[in-house]
Parts: sequence; C-alpha cells; structure tokens
Amino acid sequence: MLAIEVNFLTGRFVATAHHNRSESEWPPHPARLFSALVAAWGESEDTPDPHEREALEWLEAQPPPSIVVPEGTPRKVLTHFVPVNDQHFDSQKLKKGKTRLVPSFLDDRPKQGRTFPSITPEEPRVTYLWDSAPPPEITEVLDGLTERVTRIGHSSSLVSCRLATDPPSPNRIPSEVGKLLRCVRRGQLSALESLYTRHLANKPRPLPFELVRYREVTADRSDEMYPIVPDTSGEWLIFEFEPRDRSVPSSQAIKITSVFRSALLHYADDPIPESISGHRQDGKPSLYPHLGFLALPWVQYKHSDGRIMGLAINIPDAMEDFAKDAIYRAIDNWESERQGEPLKLTFGEQGDMSMNRVISPSQLNTLRRNRWNGESQRWVTAT
Repeated sequence: MLAIEVNFLTGRFVATAHHNRSESEWPPHPARLFSALVAAWGESEDTPDPHEREALEWLEAQPPPSIVVPEGTPRKVLTHFVPVNDQHFDSQKLKKGKTRLVPSFLDDRPKQGRTFPSITPEEPRVTYLWDSAPPPEITEVLDGLTERVTRIGHSSSLVSCRLATDPPSPNRIPSEVGKLLRCVRRGQLSALESLYTRHLANKPRPLPFELVRYREVTADRSDEMYPIVPDTSGEWLIFEFEPRDRSVPSSQAIKITSVFRSALLHYADDPIPESISGHRQDGKPSLYPHLGFLALPWVQYKHSDGRIMGLAINIPDAMEDFAKDAIYRAIDNWESERQGEPLKLTFGEQGDMSMNRVISPSQLNTLRRNRWNGESQRWVTAT
C-alpha cells in the first residue's frame, strides 16, 4: 500500500469547488493532490528530475485511491474585492530568464469580486491510500517529492505532506454510487504540461480529471451510505417551439434533438470541447460529464397527446467552466446571426421548425425545468 498524508497547517482547507465558485471543495479531490505534486516537481531549481517524472507517471496509472477524511465545517462565504493582477512587466531579466513583475499602486488597479470558500475539518488531516505498493525506488522518490509540497488549493492553504507508514482505515472508497470526485488518469502529467503551455498564452487552463464516485463507509458498516445531496443536474437552457411547430410527436425526439445538437455544434468555436460534442478525439463516447439534448413533450395530463413543445440543453454542474462558456458563445453566435428572428432547425425537404430561447418562466408547464427535475423514488421516460 502507498499512503500520502496531507496535514493542513492553518487548520483550514481553502479551495473552490470546480463547478460552483461559492462552494468549498471537500475532501480535496485526488486530482488536486496530484497537481500539487506535479507543481512541486516542476518548480525545482534545476531541470525537473526524470526519476520524479517516472514516479508521477507510476502514480497516475494507479486506480483511484481510497481516502481517510474527517468531517468538515464550511466557513460562511463572503465576497472580497481585490485588485486584479498587474499586466505591466519590467524588461529587467532576472536569473534563469525570468521577468520581474513591477507592481503599480493598488489604487490604480481595478478591483474584482472574489470568494474564498474554506472548510475547517475536525482533524486537520486527510490521507490518500492506494492499494498498489510502488517499487522501493519509486517510494523513495515520492517521499522526497511529497516533502516539497507546500500548498494544496489556494495559496493560503498551507500543507505539510509525507508518506504514512501506518494509516487508518479509509472512510471514503471508490464506488458505483456516491459523490463525484476528480481523479487522475494515464497521461495526466502530460496533459498538465500541455495546459500550462496554453496558460502562458492566456488561454483557459482547466484541470484535467476523470470523475469517480465515492461512497462513505464506517468502521462497523461497509454497506453503501446514500447521502442526501443538493440538485447536481446543472443548468437548463430551454427553447420553445412556435405554436405552428408544436405538432411533432414524441416518437421523433431523437431526430429533433440530433438536428438541434448539430446546429449548436455548427455555431460553436473550434476546437469544440469534448464535453460539448460528447465524443473523444478518437470518436469514442466521452467519459466526462457532457451536454444533454432533451425533447420536452406534453405528457401526464388528461388531454396530453405527446407533442413536443420545446427542447432543452442540460449543462451538468461538473462541466468545466471553459466548456460552459463555449456553449453560451455558440448560442450567442446563433442568435446574433438570426438578428432577433426565431432560431430555425432545418429538416431538409420536411421543412423548418422555429423556436425561441425561454428567458423567463414559460407559461407552458411542460417547458419549466421543475416539471422534469426533482426528488423522486421513481424514474419514467417520457420519450
């Protein structure tokens, strides 16, 4: 077994949930720990050690770790207005080709609202456990690398890390049910290097990850604990068909949503994120949370006839921020081209269907999100 113990030196963990900037992340996701190890490797004074790279590549190839995590109390989230980073750089070069940042007076810089959500755990320690035991040379390298990790999450979230020789039993384990945590996959180190290069060119730097569900276990019970969690289905963008186009039966749901998807991809900027297309570069289905295209038929009531009244795009909470931005830009491109006219779905010889994005709650109950999304003990398909 390999165990990495993370101790929070300030007694708090400060990090924003990747899908909601007003929430704190708890426990720290395994992908965040891996990124901290990569940062410690890359910030070496000398050329990054190839033996440490080998150790990181060994770690990324392991199955998701189990976790020992205490209960945590979230701190009340407040908005702080802080100066944005100064964009003016001195031409004076420092050692190793680095450039010194010349700060301006704080009053000269615009301020931006930011939140710093944090968790105060009952015990300031989280431990990650992998079932695989690394070779002795890998263990030695990882031991030295973990000692150089100084923070996980926000820069104020100071930590001390070490390899644990006698860790406690985990209380969070990978499962088919439970809370989604970001973990790593093969190629994670190379992906982080590539994204770092993109970041230098002022492009988005999302954290690559593989979502894994974790369930809670206790010392006397190993059965699955189903926590009550808030709605995680994400945002819905709803589109209402013009009255004359509300005659298509729900049996045509796949055809209509396929045309809808093609239209959105047409207006999306290249390269289209995997979480929008739903496919990897090799054409295989995406393993990440991705868009859902939904047909909304008139059902359940006494006189319902199954006609499709509109469509919806479901944007999962776990989708990366840069992908969400790409969706909004695609819709904006589409609506800008129409110049205030209804959006059109073209079905070749079968003609067009016109629709408008619903800005405020629709008068049609069928086109309201809460009509389709909510707590239930039964699931029924309408299409």
